[in-house]
Amino acid sequence: IIAGRYVELAVRRYLDDIEHAHERGLHFDADIAEKSLQFVETVCTHQKAEWAGQPFKLSPNQQFILWNLTGWRRENGCRRFRRAYITAGRKWGKSLFASAIMKLLTLYDTPLEPGAEVYSIATAEDQARLVYDASTQSNHQLKK
Repeated sequence: IIAGRYVELAVRRYLDDIEHAHERGLHFDADIAEKSLQFVETVCTHQKAEWAGQPFKLSPNQQFILWNLTGWRRENGCRRFRRAYITAGRKWGKSLFASAIMKLLTLYDTPLEPGAEVYSIATAEDQARLVYDASTQSNHQLKK
């Protein structure tokens, strides 16, 4: 596929880490990563327009991001990455993807952190509200 420099670097880092991360006390847990993908595609749904109520099917690049964020582990079993800066173009599903990550880390993180908190931060309040609303609307569906 045609990919930009940062995508190429991310894939190179992933492949290098598969070989050498154990030297730094890290390991990859494919079971946790796979369960994270399944959680998002099973629990999270679209909230708007003609897709409202339909399952959120992750695109390949969203799968790669979530795979990395949730699969890499420290020696103590906690996630390697505690922060992520994700950029994407218009209509990529950034708000829905962010709300799915929020829900995953609050309800299904491994190990589950008691009293876990997640934040929706944006340059404008209305954008942060979109992510928050998408997350809470899906929570109502979980309770049904």
